Amino acid sequence: QPRPVSGRTILVARVAHIVVYLAALALSLSLLPVIAGTFAVHPLYPLVYLPALVCAVALIVFLANLLYLAAMRLVSGEHFRDLILYMQIAMTIVMIGLYQFMPRFIGDAFMRDWRLEDHPWAYAFPPAWFAAPMDLLSGHLGRMQWILTVLAVLVPLAGLLAVVFLFAPRFNRAL
Repeated sequence: QPRPVSGRTILVARVAHIVVYLAALALSLSLLPVIAGTFAVHPLYPLVYLPALVCAVALIVFLANLLYLAAMRLVSGEHFRDLILYMQIAMTIVMIGLYQFMPRFIGDAFMRDWRLEDHPWAYAFPPAWFAAPMDLLSGHLGRMQWILTVLAVLVPLAGLLAVVFLFAPRFNRAL
C-alpha cells in the first residue's frame, strides 16, 4: 500500500460491490420477464422495466444499510455478524414463503377488479411505486400512477445519497 486508503474509498468499494452483486442477481432473475413483457405488454417494456429495476436495487441498498446501522446499535460487535446471518436467513424464508403463498391468497377475480386509485395505502408500499411505471405504460395515466412513479425514482436516489453522505461515516466509525 504505497498510499493510505481513506474511508470514502472503502465506502465506494463496498457500495460498488453490493450494487454490482445485486444488479447481476436482479438482471439474471429479470431476463425472462423482460423478454416476455416486451412481447406481451409493450415493445417499450424494457425501457421502463430496467430503470425501475435499477431504482429497486438502489432502494434495497438503502434499506439494507439502514437495517445494518440499526443492528449495530442494538448488539455488540461480536454478535453483529450472527445477527446479520439470522436476518438474512429470516428474510429468505419470508420472501420465499410470500412468493409461494401470496398468489394463492389473491384470486384472479380480486386482481381483475383491483384499481390502484382505490387504495391510498399504496403510497407507503414500495412495490406499488415500482409497478406504477408499468401501469403508465399500459395506458393508465392517473395522478396516482405519476406520483408513485416519482416516488420510485426519488426515494431510492435520496436513499443512496443518504448512504453515501450520512450512513457511511457512521458505519465506518462503528466498524
